Amino acid sequence: MGSTLHWREPPDRDARDFEAFLEFGRGGRSGTGFMAYSERSGPGVLVLHPPPSWGDAVLDFARVVHDDGFTVLVPDLDGSGADPVRLKAASEYLVDNWHPRLGVVGFGDAAAHAGRLAGDGGCDALVLYSLDEAETNSLRAPVLRHRADAATAALHEETLEFLSYHLS
Repeated sequence: MGSTLHWREPPDRDARDFEAFLEFGRGGRSGTGFMAYSERSGPGVLVLHPPPSWGDAVLDFARVVHDDGFTVLVPDLDGSGADPVRLKAASEYLVDNWHPRLGVVGFGDAAAHAGRLAGDGGCDALVLYSLDEAETNSLRAPVLRHRADAATAALHEETLEFLSYHLS
């Protein structure tokens, strides 16, 4: 007797969205962060923002990025949270547990951390909102630059288009 192939229909409902404050990494590499995700995991985006990392504007930006289909992690950069080992653990958490593609967005002073993280490899797209002209010519990932003092809804839309293009 032959077998019948049944096509799976897409669900009749939208994926549920979730937000959580969580811990990532282990031991000396552990850190805390805010995560916006859904039942259908999209490419990961690590949002690096100088303290206070969990301010309303930062979390609102993370939600906007998530609403565009990404899984977003905002690590707490207060104190030793900006430690490169912890930032690497945050990026590995997204890649290992959610999606193999990773984008990094760095704001202000945290843009330098984003550039260093992208320089270590594993980053598929980098967005910098910074006043400094960080050296990014040696990076393999595509880079989009914005001035930190010009963060507007139009620039955020350009950021979303850039991330969608390079992480899809």
